[in-house]
Amino acid sequence: MSGMRWSELNEDNSRWRIPGERTKNGREHQLHLPVAARDIINGAPRIKGRDLVFSIRGKSPPGNWDIAQRVLDAAMTKAAHNERGKAVEIPHWTPHDLRRSFVTGLQHIGIEPHVIERAINHTSGAFGGVVGVYQRDMLVEDVRAALSSWARYLQMVSDAKQHSAHEALLLSGDDDERSHALKHFRDCIRAGGDRWQSYIDALTGKKPPKLADLTNERRRRSKR
Repeated sequence: MSGMRWSELNEDNSRWRIPGERTKNGREHQLHLPVAARDIINGAPRIKGRDLVFSIRGKSPPGNWDIAQRVLDAAMTKAAHNERGKAVEIPHWTPHDLRRSFVTGLQHIGIEPHVIERAINHTSGAFGGVVGVYQRDMLVEDVRAALSSWARYLQMVSDAKQHSAHEALLLSGDDDERSHALKHFRDCIRAGGDRWQSYIDALTGKKPPKLADLTNERRRRSKR
């Protein structure tokens, strides 16, 4: 990401083609970027005669990640203290752990494992062995939809009130109700649009938090 080039993006910055010489497995990787990612790219100043998207002078990509991580650690520690009202120690982590968080997060919101592996350009796992020989579909549209869902999830968890309400919803009720709540959340976040907005509205109290799928199930159970 830090080495992204303008020449790797299409005209409206909605598609990013990472050449094989810049990927771990040497295979070209194409990603359709969600609006949130495009907004970040569009906000980056373009340096005349330079190809790097994220750079101070255009000659080299960002470095000094250890300094950046210390700043981020301090910010996270402060945010955690404000949220919990007491000192919080942030466990050791590295920037590469963000890749694991991305994969885990996609699994949480219901993205299928083979789509996740395409999103991170893996050739092992679901695409290892015989499957890798015969399954050549890059699942471009599935990955595009997954990244859009991920962008919605990041926007929600960045709002402490929305995230707390979301967590409370998923943990309320018995096992059946929790299962239905998780399914409803996953259906909404993947659908996007009005359906996702209705979920957010329920969390923020703009609409009664009576999610249709859950309400109907509870009615059926009460008649038994």
